[in-house]
Amino acid sequence: MYCSNCGYDLKKKKINKINQKATKRTKDTEMVYICPKCGHIIKSNLNEEEIKALSRASHSEIHRSRNTMNTGMASLVISIILGVIAYLFFLMSFKANAGGQLVTDCTEYYVFATLIAIAGILLGFSILALVFGILKNRKYTLLLKDIQNDIFNQ
Repeated sequence: MYCSNCGYDLKKKKINKINQKATKRTKDTEMVYICPKCGHIIKSNLNEEEIKALSRASHSEIHRSRNTMNTGMASLVISIILGVIAYLFFLMSFKANAGGQLVTDCTEYYVFATLIAIAGILLGFSILALVFGILKNRKYTLLLKDIQNDIFNQ
């Protein structure tokens, strides 16, 4: 179920937990939920205006997911650049004074270690941002296709 105000996806697992806590229900009881994100009421039967509001919310969620993907791609590029710079500092830490051996107590090696740690953290963040952005974009794009083809059912 989706909130028609903010587009929040209330998962089936959360709905089952809420339904188990309900005390008195009959066949005619309409289940109404409260959105944990915005506080509006989520109903199962949406009228045309609520479907339009859900479509608007889906479009804004798609824009947010594209922003997340763009952040992930920019972080990926920055992490690759930092990795290349770290590799150059690693090569500079092989000193001619030490017979071409790696010297781990020089400034170049410390810069290498710092840059490779930052690049690794940034790479992990960028991959997570890309994956979450792609999944969210796909979910709301499919929702919009269902709304457009009149096969959406809350």
